[in-house]
Amino acid sequence: MTKLFRARVRSRIHDAERIVFFEAFGRDQLDHVEEAVCYAWNVPAEDLEVYDLLGEQQLLQLAAGKTIDGDLRLLEIGFEYGSPTYPRPEDVQLLVSPATQNRLHMALARLPSIRRPVGGMPRLFGAAA
Repeated sequence: MTKLFRARVRSRIHDAERIVFFEAFGRDQLDHVEEAVCYAWNVPAEDLEVYDLLGEQQLLQLAAGKTIDGDLRLLEIGFEYGSPTYPRPEDVQLLVSPATQNRLHMALARLPSIRRPVGGMPRLFGAAA
């Protein structure tokens, strides 16, 4: 059975950074996310920086919005002014199975009513400065 993971991925060529969700059978397969993003973004591996890699259970444990239900907590990327912060939907990429994509799309659809950070994405939990 596959497990859901989330990473932050930065490309110098595209001058872009995205929150990327992907599935793997275990941590030993996580190097495949870089390969998948290389194909999706049409860039060499040397261009990518993949960091802040967390599994679904870690994301749920770190979630600041403990009262927020389910999958919305998977999208939390920080905490400001007493509430969780979330990425803009256009900053999220899903490299997942159809069922997981539906699940995450439903969570993303709920984001417009939730405050997001101004001026880009804040640091993820545990991210180095």
